[in-house]
Amino acid sequence: MLEFLLLLPLLGAGQDSISSDDPQNLRLEPIVIRARQADARQESRDRLRLFDRHDRSTVAPGTLGDLLDQVPGIHLQKTARGQFSPYLRGMTGFRTLVLVDGIRLNNAIYRSGPNQYLGLVDPLALTSTEVVFGPGSVLHGSDAAGGTVLLEGHSVEPSSHEQDQSIVTHRFASAEDSSISRVDQIMIREKTAIRFGASYKDHGDYVAGRGEGLQSGSGYREWSGDLSLTHEIHDDLDLVIGIQSHRQLDVPRTHSTIYGSQWNGLVHGSDLKRDIDGERELIYSRFIWRHDDGAQSQWTLSSQRISEQEDRIRASGLRKVQGLSDETLGITYRWTGESPWGEISSGLEIYRDRVDSYRSEYALDGSLLTVAPRGAVADDSRYDRFGIYLQDTIALDPVTSLVIGGRWASAEVDATVVDPDLSDSEVIGPIEDRWSAVVGTAHAVHQYSDEMQLHGGLSQAFRAPNLSDLTRFDIAAGGETEIPTPGLEPEHFLTAEFGFDYSQEEWGIEGVLWHSWLDSLVVRYPTGDLDPEGNEIVTKENAGAGRASGFDLRMKSIFSSHWRGQFSCSWITGEVETPVAPGVEQVQPLSRLAPAMARIALSYLPSDDVTLEAAITAASKQTRLSSRDLADIQRIPHGGTPGYAVVALQGRWQVTSSTRLYLGLTNLADVDYRLHGSGSNEAGVSMETGMEIRF
Repeated sequence: MLEFLLLLPLLGAGQDSISSDDPQNLRLEPIVIRARQADARQESRDRLRLFDRHDRSTVAPGTLGDLLDQVPGIHLQKTARGQFSPYLRGMTGFRTLVLVDGIRLNNAIYRSGPNQYLGLVDPLALTSTEVVFGPGSVLHGSDAAGGTVLLEGHSVEPSSHEQDQSIVTHRFASAEDSSISRVDQIMIREKTAIRFGASYKDHGDYVAGRGEGLQSGSGYREWSGDLSLTHEIHDDLDLVIGIQSHRQLDVPRTHSTIYGSQWNGLVHGSDLKRDIDGERELIYSRFIWRHDDGAQSQWTLSSQRISEQEDRIRASGLRKVQGLSDETLGITYRWTGESPWGEISSGLEIYRDRVDSYRSEYALDGSLLTVAPRGAVADDSRYDRFGIYLQDTIALDPVTSLVIGGRWASAEVDATVVDPDLSDSEVIGPIEDRWSAVVGTAHAVHQYSDEMQLHGGLSQAFRAPNLSDLTRFDIAAGGETEIPTPGLEPEHFLTAEFGFDYSQEEWGIEGVLWHSWLDSLVVRYPTGDLDPEGNEIVTKENAGAGRASGFDLRMKSIFSSHWRGQFSCSWITGEVETPVAPGVEQVQPLSRLAPAMARIALSYLPSDDVTLEAAITAASKQTRLSSRDLADIQRIPHGGTPGYAVVALQGRWQVTSSTRLYLGLTNLADVDYRLHGSGSNEAGVSMETGMEIRF
């Protein structure tokens, strides 16, 4: 299947995976951008490595957003520096799926638009990041409509070659005024291996490109810790335990405050303060069996809690404090192996979310005014997901195979405290509902020649309404008030794609054309009413038909033993029938539709110890705007978001076997720009330095 391997700015995710046999072979797995996947075995067996490890870039990302925002095909929206969400094939939020060590990050409170929860994953705690474009609903989850982000944390394996090692990493970025430090400790024994890491990040007020300058009130802090333990119970059974914790403190949403930008005619908000604290805690245990016939199975038990609290002071001095907590318990089973019918991947998933929420209001003098019965989503709520799947790779002949699979998925909601205001005449009772569907995939892969592979097929996705769809009562977009909407129906997706891979020893090219049919998308629209604060009230309904289509292209070339080049580009378009008033629909562009994007990079390797890279990333002006985009005057300039082209230089020097130094210059021309739909501009010209020491 089409697999795009792009090496993104990653140092220290850097904290590489450990080779048990060679203490010096501590290297980062590459970042993989992949369009389709066949099954768990083909993921590793058929991976087309267009670039080797030397192509990885050299400066550690401050956030996962820094890792992804230079990649055509991935459109990143940043509400704030610590709050970002990837758009994959026009979809984001609860229409794209994020898995951390195979466990869902998505939960019952995910919103339709961009959300901040990917910011609660530390990139320095990851070994690899993979992005699978297009529906991954059979293998990963029925709601993976736009694509799937697969994040793998650090892990170590037991070995007879015992090791103890410490790793210290530090990064500083001048324009971001950010300082990032991480420490890892590794212990490897014959039967047990442990890796522990901790990070601390201090992000000050950053400096945007020329004309914008210092962005007051944009700083925040975060810290994280993680532990991975692998114990060999016996020769064919391992126990893996993982623990991850991440906390963000006072992440500002400046676009809605008086500190918001007025770049290109934007209108800043009126809030005096709007800060969010976020926290994620994950613990899981996994049993991995290796069977005599070469098959492998695993059971995973997981518990994850995501919580947030927003502290907001309106222009009147009214202070609102609201928060929520979503605790998710999960049980998953996965089996992969050979059968008389081909290579099979199968499994089941059970997740249960328990959600609590709250909201309080305070006067200017700090006295308590009201305590609401609930927060942004319904309090005392439950949301269940269940899925069972089977996928088979069948060899039709020596050069052609068929990947076919299906998943049965169901979701059930039980929301107790839904009514946000018990004092008014409108009563909103508890919500109970259940949905289910069968989705499938069918893809053919044909090895046309030794150099050329062709593939194409169809994939479905299905997303049931969640607590955010049904019960959200909160500020949305540029100041609208979103109200609960019981009775919504599931969304359905169908995607067709055709692609090719052509690769020789010194150059390669990959491309894919795709088209998606969208049915019953849940979209917001104005009711025509205003809330007591004068904000427009919006509700939701299942819209009519929609579509999205586009293409992605990747190229690489190895000019000589010292010079290499990469080029990538992407383009997308799409539209959907959108309600603009009760009973009135219009065909409009998809909201926050990604602009055309391209990236070209040239790498020079004067020796095995030094890597230098120059890259240009460009995006076109985006003028195709939905009615929601046009109304979002705090984030999207009138007439659309301007295009840009930014230049970056990076270098890595392996000083000794245990010491690396990094240096980068980003946004070399100090361009003043923002990613389409984002709430703040990007940093201006910046020097980034880093070091990694092992001992």
